Amino acid sequence: MQTVKLFKRTAALFAAIAVAAASAAVAAFADGAPLGSGTEADPYIVKSGAELAAIGESADGVGYITLANDIDLSAYQGQTCIIKKLTGKLDGAGHKITGLSLKGKEGVREGWSYVSSHTGLIDELSGSVENLTISDAVITDAAKWNYVGVLVAYIPEGSEAYINNCTVTGKIEGPTTSTSYLYIGALVGYADGMKNSGTTVSFNSCVSNVNNTCSGAANSGGLMGAISPYVTLNVSCCAVLGNVAASSSACGILGYYSSTSIELNISNSYFGGKLSGKSKCGIAYNQYNKPKMQCSKFYFDTQKNTYTKALSNEEVDGASGVTTAEIMALASTLDGFEASDEFGGYPVPKQQTAAAFSVTVDGSNVNVTAAKAGSYSLVLASYFGEALADVQIQTVTFANDGDGQTVSVPDGFTADGRTFRAMLWSGMCPLAKSNN
Repeated sequence: MQTVKLFKRTAALFAAIAVAAASAAVAAFADGAPLGSGTEADPYIVKSGAELAAIGESADGVGYITLANDIDLSAYQGQTCIIKKLTGKLDGAGHKITGLSLKGKEGVREGWSYVSSHTGLIDELSGSVENLTISDAVITDAAKWNYVGVLVAYIPEGSEAYINNCTVTGKIEGPTTSTSYLYIGALVGYADGMKNSGTTVSFNSCVSNVNNTCSGAANSGGLMGAISPYVTLNVSCCAVLGNVAASSSACGILGYYSSTSIELNISNSYFGGKLSGKSKCGIAYNQYNKPKMQCSKFYFDTQKNTYTKALSNEEVDGASGVTTAEIMALASTLDGFEASDEFGGYPVPKQQTAAAFSVTVDGSNVNVTAAKAGSYSLVLASYFGEALADVQIQTVTFANDGDGQTVSVPDGFTADGRTFRAMLWSGMCPLAKSNN
């Protein structure tokens, strides 16, 4: 008899805990606070522009962020950045950022020198950005001693920074008269390096279609503005389509490099935009120094950019100047590319669709997708208004990354005018909520 009572009390206790857990889950999804703790195992799950802006304020840096939805940043126009410092990974999970509109800012003079200002979605990156699209970004008022890039403004010395599977479109506007130390890259502004503390910046499977009209910029590039000594730049499987302008050097990939200590590794990529500047190069520019370099299957448009060579005043083995029509036909030459109607028929890399955690309600069914194989808790909650009426917690198991399955909504969960929500958890880490 005592055993039966104990069992009933224990069952009641677990039921109460389940209801409390469901209530906490709903509150977590509803209160506008980002989910997770920002670690690699428990990344922030960001559902809105407000959440991204809130966690991006940390001057100490943010670790890991995963987007749960497309993000609108139009409420945050006119700032220099959204994320001050990222040390881990921003995973777009196949989602899109819109409404990004930033303003440049002049660097601050300290004694005989300037401290640079930074303008980009991310002010400082020592990690990675993956599986992200930024559409129709706008940067205005680029200025003196300003590092500018739509994705990232600045990469500090000793960093390993990766930009993978990203598409960025938009425009960068600023001065049309010569402006000192204004470095503009469509994706990344500037990277620092130091002897014995080298920096690596890698772009893979990216599309850049950002038009830079800052003809007063010191140096501009189709991917990066400039790099200091002891930086290695890797570019593979990238399509660079936007126009590039500068007062000094305007180049298809990198606006300027400063010494022979840098390394450039360029492969399976092309530049199809127009260059405007005193010195124009298909890849990168430095009048006196030749970098350590490996290049294969790189193409740049010499019909739009006549008398342009790949590197400063030199040709480069593995780099070819071709006509616009030949650029348009590169889908059959470059590995993993296909012609894109979205980009006017230009070839772009076949970007991988990143698997994401998702929960959607379709009538009497809940469709669940898991980014990673494993077992998860699916919390099913029914409400009268805002009051929790019923809850079930089911275990859902996935054999492979990206697998999905359908779970039936429990009987009665939508009866009598009730509303219904579903949430997916891993332990105490929330992963996704339903779209209703």
